[in-house]
Amino acid sequence: MAENIDLNDLKRSCSITSLAYQYSSLVKNRMCRCICGERRDTHPSVSLNEENGLFYCFICNKGGSALDFIMMAKKCTFKEAVQVLKEFVEKNGRKEDYIPLHRQETEEDEITDEKTSLILRDAITLMHENLKRDKKYNAMDYLLMRGFNPITIDKFKIGFSYMSRDFVNLMLSRFNHAPADVLKAGLVNSHWDPFLKHRIVFPIYEKENVVYLIGRSIRDNQQPKYLGLPTSSSVKMPLFIGSENDPYVLIVEGTVDAYAAWQSGIYANGFSIAALLGLPSGKSFKHLERNGVFKKRGFIMLDSDAAGITSMSTLIDAFNKQGIKPAIIVSNKAIQQFQNDKILAQFKHKEFDVIRLPMEFKDLGDIMKDKKLDEFARFMEIRSKKIYDNSYAL
Repeated sequence: MAENIDLNDLKRSCSITSLAYQYSSLVKNRMCRCICGERRDTHPSVSLNEENGLFYCFICNKGGSALDFIMMAKKCTFKEAVQVLKEFVEKNGRKEDYIPLHRQETEEDEITDEKTSLILRDAITLMHENLKRDKKYNAMDYLLMRGFNPITIDKFKIGFSYMSRDFVNLMLSRFNHAPADVLKAGLVNSHWDPFLKHRIVFPIYEKENVVYLIGRSIRDNQQPKYLGLPTSSSVKMPLFIGSENDPYVLIVEGTVDAYAAWQSGIYANGFSIAALLGLPSGKSFKHLERNGVFKKRGFIMLDSDAAGITSMSTLIDAFNKQGIKPAIIVSNKAIQQFQNDKILAQFKHKEFDVIRLPMEFKDLGDIMKDKKLDEFARFMEIRSKKIYDNSYAL
């Protein structure tokens, strides 16, 4: 008995752009080269409409659905094209499985899967090379202006996103990744444009595996300032740098703060570094606990806004449950906020110290930009040995 196939559903389930990557030597800006093989096409002449699953070749003056595309490319019959398309969808997944990219996170989304991690590793390799090659956007100059040194940039493979679909072509030609997998990883949008376009890209590591990417705009008019990959097969989690055997941990807010802390050299004095990345406490604490963070002598250095104060309070509880009295690091100006009755109420019955850092700052990124990381490292070395001297306790 012949297999009953819903052809309309089969055509809807296929990404026409993903299909084009299988049969065309160049896919760029919603276009690909002519696939009939009878005409020389030095520039992309086939228009790809991802939303409707259609294509049109301006050289051949022919177009149609994914089935027509296959018949044109393989010079096969309609029946053969149906079988090819069916196998393609079975292998690569239905389009709705990865377009749109956003999906609801669950408690089971604990860590980025191994396949996606490899894709992100290869992506940041390309972006790191692009950062060093870029002359048009001055991305490297921006990092150096912010205080990053070349050692830190190379150590963490900080990169700069590609501007065009050349990125996808490189992911396929150099690393042989399937287009659908690149899309599922959140690296491109449904039009196959790089998701983090015009941004410095900071990789997030979990035990040396790249599990997430965060982009930072280098243009004042580009919002939001920080943009992470959409929730897809990659999972956002706190950044952790260090070892379970480190006696101390410094907890900061963002990626720039974390890399600045590493650049200061405090790791040489037994400090691990963790960045919360704005994650809710329940999700982030699970990963911090896995790295033994709350069993270390804790130093907390977060923004002193409402969200930062709330995170501080929750972190103190986590340390106190382990019998550890953490220290909060604040500037002379910020310490005045701890006199506020509403803030004091959040810290009632908690065990902690407040340490004044003898410089005005907003965050560690600012300290790095002001070229005061050496001063910060000396301060942390002293405080790690005897944190209670001249500290302010509530």
